[in-house]
Amino acid sequence: MIEAHVLRGFRELGLSAQGLRDSVTSLRHSLNDEYALATQRVATDGVSLLGDMSKVGEPSEWVRAIDNQIAIREVIERYFKFVRWDRPKDRYATRLKLTTYQGADVIIDPRFAFGQPVLERQKIRVEDILDAFWAGEGYLTIGKEFGVKADEVEAVIRSATRRRSA
Repeated sequence: MIEAHVLRGFRELGLSAQGLRDSVTSLRHSLNDEYALATQRVATDGVSLLGDMSKVGEPSEWVRAIDNQIAIREVIERYFKFVRWDRPKDRYATRLKLTTYQGADVIIDPRFAFGQPVLERQKIRVEDILDAFWAGEGYLTIGKEFGVKADEVEAVIRSATRRRSA
């Protein structure tokens, strides 16, 4: 699930599908990990897919997956504020904050709702909010029913129903 959202995020940043395919293949091989996109060793600078090629215990060494060019560490490490690991040395992410839901803190965490998107504080499924909206309920009613602020309900609905660019 994390890998799918990471790929989607990279595509939304404008990374090309072919470039991503080649980069992901290279990263999986270099990192020797089939699920490399769900690890702390992958990031982007907004232009390319990057991998951390440092040895255990060494500072991060970010390189472009496609051609092994070194990147600036400080730029890359800003990316990690959206992905959470329970411990610094965990191999795979435990939680992903979905930035597409602007105005509502929506996460994916396999411990809640079987990994479906939920509101971070209340653990209310996004799908349940949307179902109530599509059934004709208003923002205030949905908010009261689920114990969520009306502006969060509105943000979920707005984000889930806005047109995506191709």
